[in-house]
Amino acid sequence: MKKFFLVLGIAAFATTTVLAQDTPKKPSFAGFVSNGFWDNWEVSFGLGTGTAFSNGGNIGPRSERFGFEGNVSLTKWLHPVVGVRGQLQGGYFNNFHPTLGKMTWPYMFLHADVMINASNWIGGYREDRAYYAVPFAGFGYLASNFTNSSQEDNLSGTRQEFAMTAGLLNKFRISRAFDFNLELKGLLTRSACCPAELDGSYLMAFTATAGFTYRFNQRNWQRGVPGYTPEDIEAFQEAVAAGLAATAALEAENADLADQLAEAEAARVAAEKAAQAARAEAAAAKNSAAQEAEAADTSVILFDY
Repeated sequence: MKKFFLVLGIAAFATTTVLAQDTPKKPSFAGFVSNGFWDNWEVSFGLGTGTAFSNGGNIGPRSERFGFEGNVSLTKWLHPVVGVRGQLQGGYFNNFHPTLGKMTWPYMFLHADVMINASNWIGGYREDRAYYAVPFAGFGYLASNFTNSSQEDNLSGTRQEFAMTAGLLNKFRISRAFDFNLELKGLLTRSACCPAELDGSYLMAFTATAGFTYRFNQRNWQRGVPGYTPEDIEAFQEAVAAGLAATAALEAENADLADQLAEAEAARVAAEKAAQAARAEAAAAKNSAAQEAEAADTSVILFDY
């Protein structure tokens, strides 16, 4: 029992020492500790379609204004709720010029986004969640009509503008490493980026793509104590595990001692029974000898004269 309390005291001291270390602390956000830089990364790609139009009049059939989009993304999650993403999306849109007719113009849009995992924010973090709703918003650089063929066909040069984007990323979990994505987003920029003559000041585009995400390195999140680093928490857990292991060893030792005590008690009882049997046997032998002696004293001796 003394050993047991000694081990508990050592474990408590080790825990206190760990929590009191004078090391830089990383504050946790809503009960989670930020992982390392190389943890919780994702790479994604998607393919789909999109359409662009101005805030003024838009001529031409709507069905012919749809184009193509492909995108590739790299995302770093800083927290189960907050992440940042860089995405390169590109493809082509179709618009109609008042005199030149239908124009197909390529574009490339490189942007940085802030990602909010609304499912984890509203419903709480779950590693095995099957669906994540992730709204996002970002800003970037848009280049359009940059190929030789499009410049010849559209009688216009390369266009460059800054653009804003926002949308919703729907993530469906396939496994611990893979998600299926359905991304719906829009972009807003000046209409000057379109080689077709538009009567509005701004150009808006909406795209829908489907694709996949691969998550690599550490994929989950660890709940922690605010103000302590993952190393602090790991050391605390190791100290607790060591204390539990020592407790288990003491319990095993106590069980062995109990077995030895039971064996000694059984041996004592057996020896006592043997002694009682020996005493009973000796008493019986003594009684038998006394009876024989008494019989010898009272016997009749006959003499032949």
